[in-house]
Amino acid sequence: MDTIKNKIKNSLSYYFDLLSEIESKFKVKAYIVGGAVRDAGIDEKVKDIDIVIIPYRYNVSINLLELQTKKISPAQAFPVYIYTSDNPKYSNQQYELAIGRKEYKTGIGHKGFNIVPADDIYTDLLRRDFTINAIAIDKNGELHYPKDALRDLEKRLLNPVVEKHFVEDPLRYYRALRFATKGFSLTLRMINTLNNIPQYELESIPNERISNEMMKAFGGKYPERFFTCMALLNNIPNKFQHIKKCLYVPSGRGEKHSDERHLLDHLNKVLKLSTRLTNDYNVRLAAFYHDIGKIFTDPKEYPRHYGHEQNGYDFAIKWFKDMRFENKTVEIVSRACRYHMLIDNYYNLRLSKLIDIVSENKYYIKELVMVSICDVDDERYEREVWDVFNLVLEVVNMKPSILIGEEKLKELSRKNPENIRSLLKQRRVEILKEKLLSDIKFSNYMIMQKVI
Repeated sequence: MDTIKNKIKNSLSYYFDLLSEIESKFKVKAYIVGGAVRDAGIDEKVKDIDIVIIPYRYNVSINLLELQTKKISPAQAFPVYIYTSDNPKYSNQQYELAIGRKEYKTGIGHKGFNIVPADDIYTDLLRRDFTINAIAIDKNGELHYPKDALRDLEKRLLNPVVEKHFVEDPLRYYRALRFATKGFSLTLRMINTLNNIPQYELESIPNERISNEMMKAFGGKYPERFFTCMALLNNIPNKFQHIKKCLYVPSGRGEKHSDERHLLDHLNKVLKLSTRLTNDYNVRLAAFYHDIGKIFTDPKEYPRHYGHEQNGYDFAIKWFKDMRFENKTVEIVSRACRYHMLIDNYYNLRLSKLIDIVSENKYYIKELVMVSICDVDDERYEREVWDVFNLVLEVVNMKPSILIGEEKLKELSRKNPENIRSLLKQRRVEILKEKLLSDIKFSNYMIMQKVI
């Protein structure tokens, strides 16, 4: 363990003088804790420096903090204090100081707690979720941690600090799945802990807290592990029964699906492919959910899935709204469900249909094309689809006055306003065809269109 200890100490030694300064000013013991220590130990970039303080005399320290810092959430019993150092070495950054605490469960859900000050750092560390997040370092470079924390960090294992705290704070169920997307492995002890959280506790979590964990997870390095790990559990929340159903539905027919055991395999494969194109969690969510409508197929129709696009659209609109995702996410995911098959097979569509698709989705077409690139998974398709849809979007965005002329537009507005839309579409088709024929890079596409 000496190697990982040295990594943490060397990475965070810059802040030791800051800890000494805080201790002297506020009559406390000060420690860097949590994510900064974890990331330092696994050679990842250290972002936020979180500092826990343990007062020698509580009232004295609080009075000093009140005079020399600002508070976040001042109405809370244990606010976080924002500290700015006088030392030029640290003065370009503000630091959050949190008083070490101990929590007692008093009700259902993640808010049902009574909180009291902790007497020492170890007491504070015991309330934390995973052993990898329960490591602290003091001004002398000494590490403080519960049993096996350094081993778990070195091997990237996810273990609970105290199992019952996951029942007391059920949001940790989703945090465990999110940390799996960072490359940590769920141990058997962790799996058993997650399986023992009662459904009523999982149901008590506000939907926006769950969606927030999902957004972070789908922006992670291995987002496909979020639902892969959930599917391994016996305790799948009621809100995610659609994930369980994916294990019993065939993904489709043909060579494209020959290596997939079930629908979840296909959804995760497309999601994994999306990670090379973008870090945008909206696109990654859309990549995963694009075929979710297949869970509604009558088993008599397997392995075909007629109408799964509309079924997926209806599901996504309701579920993502209920889960309090932002409107942009709802739009991108639901539209991916509805339009992915059309975009997958764009070369079989009339030019007028292509214009319709882009017109209906022009604010999201980039995201929808990325989903289809991952679904089709073909290098030639990827090269050509961008060129075609960028050109269609260019034509769709052309102003009416450019398409038919300013004078004719005014004349039609006076005499035949009902004909303007059809005439504009006709002109867009003509211009699109002209542009496609004039550029050699579209020759393969036009051959498929049987134009040349």
